[in-house]
Amino acid sequence: LRIQRFNGTTFSPVVAITVPGLQMESWYRLIVETIPGSGPTQVSITARLLGITDPSISATLGPLLVDNYLPAEGHYGFGTNRAQTRFSFFRVEEFSG
Repeated sequence: LRIQRFNGTTFSPVVAITVPGLQMESWYRLIVETIPGSGPTQVSITARLLGITDPSISATLGPLLVDNYLPAEGHYGFGTNRAQTRFSFFRVEEFSG
């Protein structure tokens, strides 16, 4: 599980953890939460991976305070790196505070 930043050309790693026990042909829930930080360009990011097929799989990355993620420009999203992965759905909920 990793958080990377796309600079327009390449992905730059921000932070990563190893999640033991991941299996092919299994279902997982990936939740990514972003909340504005205390500074004008700061964002707090938390990523959680939860096993659906195998509920014993669980990992949390963050909260991680990062700089220069605001103002939000371009496309948002997530993806896989060198993996054949299918997503059943992708939902975005807007933070209002």
